[in-house]
Amino acid sequence: DSLGESVLGKVIGKRLFSEDILKGVKHRYKALLAFQADLPPLGVKMYTLMPKTETKQPCSLVINSRTLENEFYRVEVGYDGTFTLIDKESGEVFRGLGFFEDSGDAGDEYNYSPPVEQKIITSHGCKAEVQVAEDFPWKGTLKVDFVLSLPKGLSEDRKARSSELVNCPITVFISLQRGIKRVDIAVEMENNAYDHRVRIAFPTGLKTTHAFAEDTFWVISRPISPAIEEEGWIEAPATTHPQKVFVAVENEGRGFAVINRGLPEYEVTEEGTIFVTLLRGVGWLSRNDLRTRKGHAGPPYPVPEAQCLGRHRFELALYTYQGTWEEAGLLEAAQAFRAPPIGVQLEGEEKGSLPSELGFLSLQPEGLVLSALKVAEDGRGIVVRVYNPTSRTISGRISFWRPPLEAEWTRLDESPLEKINLSSGAIIPLVVKSGEIKTIKLRFFEVF
Repeated sequence: DSLGESVLGKVIGKRLFSEDILKGVKHRYKALLAFQADLPPLGVKMYTLMPKTETKQPCSLVINSRTLENEFYRVEVGYDGTFTLIDKESGEVFRGLGFFEDSGDAGDEYNYSPPVEQKIITSHGCKAEVQVAEDFPWKGTLKVDFVLSLPKGLSEDRKARSSELVNCPITVFISLQRGIKRVDIAVEMENNAYDHRVRIAFPTGLKTTHAFAEDTFWVISRPISPAIEEEGWIEAPATTHPQKVFVAVENEGRGFAVINRGLPEYEVTEEGTIFVTLLRGVGWLSRNDLRTRKGHAGPPYPVPEAQCLGRHRFELALYTYQGTWEEAGLLEAAQAFRAPPIGVQLEGEEKGSLPSELGFLSLQPEGLVLSALKVAEDGRGIVVRVYNPTSRTISGRISFWRPPLEAEWTRLDESPLEKINLSSGAIIPLVVKSGEIKTIKLRFFEVF
């Protein structure tokens, strides 16, 4: 890095770039390099590739072909592909994590609806092949392969699942990284079945009556059991709910969260099992024969591509904690997983004015969430938006890489409210009440 410190890295791929067709020109190769970067918040850092030198490598995170371990967790994969997670800080043990559930779906794009004769298939009992996929100094990954044999679709009357079966191969990648308290999971699935729903499940054993899920500008607590079903409902109360980045359950000072990238539906049972919907395959925009809704919710158009056939990839992470989600840094862990760093290779000698390491913006303390960093709608400045999803008022600050020329509080539509005193230079103090959203418009350059 810019201080001359070496970082953990490894060449993970190489391909021929040019052959020896001119005299004196040797074969040239392009290499794919992976390394562990320590980055400033919302910032950049430059690393330089140097000639090979001998460096002491830390112990591998791969214990054996079925076990990973870092400072925080130990993961042991079983013969059916589920795994045991051991929290080394608390001693908590979570078994049977990561099984798959497949159910028939006679619904439409608006609502899930089980067929009259439902048949649920799980991955319990599957024979999984487990092998080491990555063994880097900073990261270990296990690869789990198995096949689910699923009904091809629904019967002609849509009241049951078909007797014909199709194979749907599934690959699960389970990763631990050095210094990071998180279990990363990637699922790759070849969907060859119609009219079904696929979910991944994590039986936490934390019995509870409520679950916590990130929502729009808030973390909401929802009851596990739906509202009492009375006569006259157009749409029956659902047991599934929307989420943004995470869903969590808590019991007696212990917590378990499932973080996701782009998976908006979850369900939690009273026993503390968290289900996350990976895929729903249906063939109609709207139907009027659902068991979970009366009549149409939209036009009755066929939508064959909504069967979601083909290859898919889903990404999740697990995070365990003590206390409440507010106290345990769950928001920060979820944001870190949602927005991974991006690597860019610089061509030739760069002579820009920025330093080799720079954090553009820093938000403190934990509990405040950055929801927007964008060019203003009028093109004359930058907009920063933060909110407070906790139950308490938070006093904090936003620090910028340089003092702004001008700053003002605005509404959500970016219309001005009040000028901000910039006597603190590059730091703007702020007090954000529980559930409050704060928007700042800034100007750093005269060009705006």
